[in-house]
Amino acid sequence: VRKRKMAEEEVEEVVYGEPNPEVDEPPKVEVVDGKCMLIGMDLEGIPQEIIDNAAKVTHIDLTSNCISSIAWLKAFPHLTTVILDSNDVETLEGFPSLPKLTTLWLNKNCLDDLEDILEALDGKVPQLQYFSLLGNGACPNSLTGATPEEYKRYRIRVLHKLPNVKFLDAQPVLPTEIEEAKSRGQYMKVNKPVFTQQQTETTQKQFYKPDETREGRHTSYYGYTRHVYSGKSSEGNRFIVDNHL
Repeated sequence: VRKRKMAEEEVEEVVYGEPNPEVDEPPKVEVVDGKCMLIGMDLEGIPQEIIDNAAKVTHIDLTSNCISSIAWLKAFPHLTTVILDSNDVETLEGFPSLPKLTTLWLNKNCLDDLEDILEALDGKVPQLQYFSLLGNGACPNSLTGATPEEYKRYRIRVLHKLPNVKFLDAQPVLPTEIEEAKSRGQYMKVNKPVFTQQQTETTQKQFYKPDETREGRHTSYYGYTRHVYSGKSSEGNRFIVDNHL
């Protein structure tokens, strides 16, 4: 406790210790044995000191940051592992050629279009063996409400475009999946409709609008639902008699 005078009064000032450079300094950013670990640092870009040593980096882990662009990857030609889990990446457009890359984890980002992802990686990562997209809209699994069939189609499509992948979404690739990817993978492509501005405006005008001249509060809902016909309540067979069989 120190005492100091303020406006003719003695005021006690509590000092909890002088700043400790070893504790208060930000965590060190460095490359050790080719590995660069930048986890949970709220980074929006790659620190310049890492860019300056990019030629030495083979493994980079950027889990739990705020990275939204992958443009910086072109500065790291020798990467074998890239971990970008829990970031804000929305597109892989402009993904550079990384001939040594074997691991690419992109879990929990904002990647919604699988075909855009596969097109961006096409021919760029010939050695890729470990690939994961869990937690993205582009990866339909049970956590996103997708059916097992939808997830199967997704896996076959990915393996068709990235045939050297051995583990997809932390699950080993089965021999049967490899064979199916070769024979049917090209047919698993999901084409999304492309609307012009005029088509979009026309579609919006077709939505229900309540009659403003009517009294009271009017509510409308618009959405999609999935219905699977099981035949459980069908009465069609009751019209078929034995002599028709």
